[in-house]
Amino acid sequence: MKIREYLALIAGGLFLSTSCYFAGKINKTLEQRKSLETNVVNNSQIKGRIFPEGYLERVLNEKKQETKKSQKKSKQKIIILDPGHGVNNRKKEIYDPGAVSEKYKEEEIVLNQAKIIKRFLEKKGYKVILTRENRNGIYYKDRPGLVKKYNADIYVSLHCNASEHASAHGQEIFGYKDSEDSRLANEISKEMQKELKQNFHYRGTKDRKLAVLTRTRELPSVLIESGFITNPQDRKYLTDKNPDVETAIADGIDDYLKSQK
Repeated sequence: MKIREYLALIAGGLFLSTSCYFAGKINKTLEQRKSLETNVVNNSQIKGRIFPEGYLERVLNEKKQETKKSQKKSKQKIIILDPGHGVNNRKKEIYDPGAVSEKYKEEEIVLNQAKIIKRFLEKKGYKVILTRENRNGIYYKDRPGLVKKYNADIYVSLHCNASEHASAHGQEIFGYKDSEDSRLANEISKEMQKELKQNFHYRGTKDRKLAVLTRTRELPSVLIESGFITNPQDRKYLTDKNPDVETAIADGIDDYLKSQK
């Protein structure tokens, strides 16, 4: 082979190798640019530009957080009302009437309360979920699942009290002290005083680790004992047609949620 032809062959090989190298670099750059443009925030001022490593991820995360905050502010507040007792309360398929006095059962009283409170709160623009709408309820260990399912804002469990002493009377609310629970309880108790008038005898906000509250710690949760079914005077306002207890609880919940805005 002549020297000139040999040199030409070498030059051609070098050109081909160099071309492939630069073609690969160009393709890689185009792929990177395409990837960046695919993930970039939809903003005409920055789309298509190349940014320092990690910049776009930070922008996207900030946008996601802003979206979450916006959704949280705009979303309809969701309240879970838990009328205590009924079927599946502590034991599956077993009926639990709660406290009983004369012909009255706690389970029936608090279910009626829940339905009225639900109606009042819906008129105020809230979405309300009941853990039961008849005797059949949800097993108490499964109730916290509703909190996650509906992304609820507060949880309120409804009960009536009982005592072997007929003189025992008044209202009490259970929740964790020094938390949003106690602030929610405070708003409800203030409305109870307003509605129940001479029947109001607040026994206080009690800090007790009740099963239903320990399972709903991630949101404001209270358990309300709205009166003693075993006390004649309490039983009267618990079972008459005057929705004083229901109005107080609905207004207290409303006051609390409005104070959080």
